[in-house]
Amino acid sequence: MDSDPQTIGLMVFGGFMILSAVGIALVSTLSMKETSYDEALAKQRHQLIQTQTQKAEKKKKNKAKRKEDRPDGKFSEPGSDGGEEPEGVTCTEPESEPEPATELDAAPNPSPEPEPEPEPEQEPELAVVTGTTIRSAPAPSPKKKKKSAKVEPAAVMEKVTKEVLVMALAPVVGVSPVNVTKEPSAAKTEEPKETSSKKKKSKNKPDPVTDSALLLPYGELLTAVSSMTLSDDKMHKLMEVLNQKAGVRQDSWQLACQRGDPLAALKKQLEEKDKLLTSEQEDAAVIKSRLRELSKELGAEKSKMASLEARLKAELSARVQEVDTLQTRMRTGDQEHLKLTQQLNQKIGSLQEQLENGPNAQLTRLQQENSILRDALNQATSQAESRQNTELARLRQDCVRLGRELTKHTNALQSDEEQRKSLEVKMAAAEQELARAQLVHADTEHALQQQLEEVCSQLKASQQEAAAVSELQEALASREAELQELKVQLENQVTIQGSGSETESEQPFESLEKDSLLLRLEEELQQTRNHGNELQEKMAAKAEAFSTAERLSEQREAELKAALTDSETRFAALRLDFQASLQVLFPGVSVEAEQNDWLELFTQKVEQSKIEAETSHSELQSRLHEADRKQAELEAESDHSRKLLQEAEAELEALRRRSEEDKNVWRQKMSEAEQKKQTVLDQLQLLEDEVQRGRTGMEDTRQLKEQLMLLEAQLEKQLEEAGFAQSRREELAQARQEVLQLQTEAGRRSAAALQEAAVEVKEETPV
Repeated sequence: MDSDPQTIGLMVFGGFMILSAVGIALVSTLSMKETSYDEALAKQRHQLIQTQTQKAEKKKKNKAKRKEDRPDGKFSEPGSDGGEEPEGVTCTEPESEPEPATELDAAPNPSPEPEPEPEPEQEPELAVVTGTTIRSAPAPSPKKKKKSAKVEPAAVMEKVTKEVLVMALAPVVGVSPVNVTKEPSAAKTEEPKETSSKKKKSKNKPDPVTDSALLLPYGELLTAVSSMTLSDDKMHKLMEVLNQKAGVRQDSWQLACQRGDPLAALKKQLEEKDKLLTSEQEDAAVIKSRLRELSKELGAEKSKMASLEARLKAELSARVQEVDTLQTRMRTGDQEHLKLTQQLNQKIGSLQEQLENGPNAQLTRLQQENSILRDALNQATSQAESRQNTELARLRQDCVRLGRELTKHTNALQSDEEQRKSLEVKMAAAEQELARAQLVHADTEHALQQQLEEVCSQLKASQQEAAAVSELQEALASREAELQELKVQLENQVTIQGSGSETESEQPFESLEKDSLLLRLEEELQQTRNHGNELQEKMAAKAEAFSTAERLSEQREAELKAALTDSETRFAALRLDFQASLQVLFPGVSVEAEQNDWLELFTQKVEQSKIEAETSHSELQSRLHEADRKQAELEAESDHSRKLLQEAEAELEALRRRSEEDKNVWRQKMSEAEQKKQTVLDQLQLLEDEVQRGRTGMEDTRQLKEQLMLLEAQLEKQLEEAGFAQSRREELAQARQEVLQLQTEAGRRSAAALQEAAVEVKEETPV
């Protein structure tokens, strides 16, 4: 059993070490530096340049040897039949190669190639270049074999570069037969010295082409083409190649004569190359984006591998820690096992001692502890009951006192409300009387004002009449003065008439007019006198009426003044009574009686006092509600504490019963143990007697040993029961502590609640 966890821990540790080694190896292989796309292209370009230079040197050497072998130094013409065969070879070669290039859409940007020259010298060079690219491509294969499946993008990129090179070289090879017929002036990029040497090379070139490329027979080529499934682009390319081939054989003399056609062909080739370049650039952009995505994925994979490695390391360290903890646990288990064995040995020794000493001392000790516990429990219950009773009595007294104060406050509030209502009724009646007095005063003032206005109007009319009379008197006086003057004139005239009759005869009409005038004036004077007399009579009547009206108005004014003084005195008395009643009603509101708008100020202050009283009343009600709530809470807490006390008492009673039952059981067991002990002692005595008598055989000794073992087992049972009593004792002590804690908590809560209630009552009393 001890060796199993160790072996398991070692196996787990070895497994995690292997897993960590595998993870580290994977991370190291994945984190190796890979060759990028640009580096691969640069390597391929370097290899191509090297191979081209080597092949150019070889070709120069071969040409020099051929010139030495041929003394004539003549070459076949470009339009001969010997030159047509290699043209067919060069035309058939591009048709077999573009198939893989069309299948791959995403091709990288090809390496910069030299411009096509008009001479057919490039055909073997390009073919050799494609061969060298295909051969040089597997060079980094040993590195890729080590990188397993995640290094596939590099191989794909190399294949794509190969196919791009084939695509770029195929149109050059297809157009080379046409360039054989061009003149040296068509190649603008080449110098004139190079053209003459290249013409000589082109005459010697068809032999190695025919040697290097083997043509299929016509029947096999036809069957192959008929059995192939070609796309539209491939069909067009095949048709163009066949047309070019047929045109070269039939119209070779026309091509020789027409010197403008090579330029058109070059233009077409340039356009096609531009198109190919654009398509290849697009493909290169796509491949670059794909490379970026792949690099991102590779970085994500690297981060994942790093996190996985860290997690594996953390798990490995955790497992190492677990193995260490297992080892420590095993060691501690061994130590505990040793301790247990030692304890068991000590217990065996103590049992032997107990067998020797007996359980009487333990029983006496248990009885003493039980009695002590009983006394302590009785004291604790009596103290708790006394404290609860005192607290309940104090709480009841406080509740009664608070209830009395509450009733007092409610009665005072009710009396205040009744007084306020009666005073409001009195104030309303006084206000009504005031309003009536004000109405009567206003009516009397209005009547007196109307009488005064009538008297004034009459006075004005009498004054106007007096003015008219005075005017008439003045007119009479003026008329009398005129009459006196006329009389004087008449007398003068009479005297004048007496003095001379001649003048009277001359002026008869004037005297007549004057007489008539005098008569008229007399009449008018009489009329005015009559009118003046009438006016004087009227004036006298009016003066009598005015004097009577003045007397009446004076009497009325005196009456009105007396009524006004009476009303003012009554109003002042009412006002004083009203102010006194308001002051009695609202002693806290003080307003000066001399102010004119004292009623408005008093009403405002009364309203303010009402609002304050309402707020204080609401506060008192809220405080009363809070006191009721707190009283209910206190009652609930007291009920809860009572319930807890009852539960504690029930638990104590149960513990008492259990302790008594245990005591009875223990007494019975002790009596039984004593009896068994006595019997065992008797048996031991008998056995000793038997041993001393005979010691006859081994069977008796075995029986004695078995009996001793049984006695030891019984003693062990008794010791276990003693341990049960000890646990009961501990439970009693815990229950006692819980009861004390509950009592202290109940005392604290009740004291805090009483303090809060006392503070609230103190705060409420001045209000």
